[in-house]
Amino acid sequence: MNHKDKISIFVITGGEDQPCPTIRLLSPMKYLAREGLVEVTYFFWDGEYTDADFNHLEDRWNLADIVILQRDISLEGMFLIREMIDRCGKVFVYEIDDNLMEVPKTHPGVFWYLSYKEVIKSIISKSDAITTTTPILARHLKQLNPTIYVLPNLIDPELFLKKNSKKDKCRKVVLGYIGTPTHLSDFSPVVPAIKQVLEESDGKVIFRSIGFLPDELRNFPNVEYLAKTDYKEYAKNLRKASFDIGLGHLEDNLFNRCKSNIKFLEYGIYGIPGIWSNIAHYAETVIDGENGILVKEHNSKAWYRAIKLLIADDELRKKLSLNVKKAILDKFLLPEQVYKWYELYKSLIEGNKNKKLYENKSNDQNFLRKLLMIRKGEHEVPIRKYMDKAIKRYENVLCGHEELLSPGNLEGILFIHYRLGSFYKRQEIFRKAEEHFKTIIYLSNKMLLIEPSRRYRGGSHFHLGCIYKELGEKKEAKHHLEECLKIIPDHKKAREYLAKLLDRL
Repeated sequence: MNHKDKISIFVITGGEDQPCPTIRLLSPMKYLAREGLVEVTYFFWDGEYTDADFNHLEDRWNLADIVILQRDISLEGMFLIREMIDRCGKVFVYEIDDNLMEVPKTHPGVFWYLSYKEVIKSIISKSDAITTTTPILARHLKQLNPTIYVLPNLIDPELFLKKNSKKDKCRKVVLGYIGTPTHLSDFSPVVPAIKQVLEESDGKVIFRSIGFLPDELRNFPNVEYLAKTDYKEYAKNLRKASFDIGLGHLEDNLFNRCKSNIKFLEYGIYGIPGIWSNIAHYAETVIDGENGILVKEHNSKAWYRAIKLLIADDELRKKLSLNVKKAILDKFLLPEQVYKWYELYKSLIEGNKNKKLYENKSNDQNFLRKLLMIRKGEHEVPIRKYMDKAIKRYENVLCGHEELLSPGNLEGILFIHYRLGSFYKRQEIFRKAEEHFKTIIYLSNKMLLIEPSRRYRGGSHFHLGCIYKELGEKKEAKHHLEECLKIIPDHKKAREYLAKLLDRL
């Protein structure tokens, strides 16, 4: 292969080892890099950044043939990237795997995505190309940018193709689910069916969930919960969970109709027969009675009947198991289709060679350093301009959509307060930061949330401890650092700061 064929790719994404970046970019790039087809550099924008990070961001952007932003990063980062698209050149691709402009009001992150909606739409329209997961999502995004390509979700065999756990022939039937708290509304109709099945099974059926467990099933007999981990561990946990039946219910709304069949792929690679809602990509992928069961009615009775059918019929489960695994191995393995990523990126670069964006004719090679106001000493705050934009947008969303607030979508509210508190703390506007962190603690306690408020509640106590330490209020600082450690015992910084504080008391 000629050296000139190697593509230099710069990927900006929100977090390493998380599902979306891993499935959509990290795994494909891994295989292409092994073949010598790409050289990839990553910028993981996790909300904590330094001047050196931004110097690295600009340097890598300038050196790359193509820049890819995956889904969403912090809001101030989205504002920054939007401006860089126009000013820094290069082919720019926005990779998106959900219809983030149509998040339903029942979604836990609805307030979060209301904050992001306008900047995401703007980035889509400015991009040289969009990549996404399904034809349905592509059709909706085409209204904002006609240059859109479908790169389907596929299974990385290095993460999933391991030996299945041995199953005891006499053991209980394991009814399983994988997901996150974002599926609270999606999963609600299935909960009564699960409870009825467990009550009737005389202990012969277990419900085992990875990543999310509805409150109605906490402390319910024969229910087991495994916490969500990074994506690599998640793949191992799914194998070890030994599901006999996997559940995949989705509400019928525009957001869900744009989703991919990723859960079908993840169950299927382990030969787990699934029961699926008859919508979107599931309806296109699942052959009812052959490699899965489609439930056409969105109610608990229909799901109860489907679950009971598979529990009772061992032969049907075996048939579905063999067929679904064969389907994944035949059609959905990443190494066999990863060339699609390379061919697309190469064609975009070739097609943009004569465009101004690709030629990078900007006379200001230090644009980003000036744009970010990289501080000299400690006198300026990095990307202050974009933090101020984010603050304004978050506050507008908090004030403008009170009618949407419910326990089901409180996570988005906690996230916004957490970001605002962090912004104000970073700018040393401590009393404003204090107000937001205290609001998180109040809302978490009032709503009696266990997950996902734990990290926001614990983090708020940590930040309050830091704030009171800076203000010289040592007793208050001690109280909040101790509260943080009660909620998050392995919080290293809280333990370290508390030890230093106790030495001084």
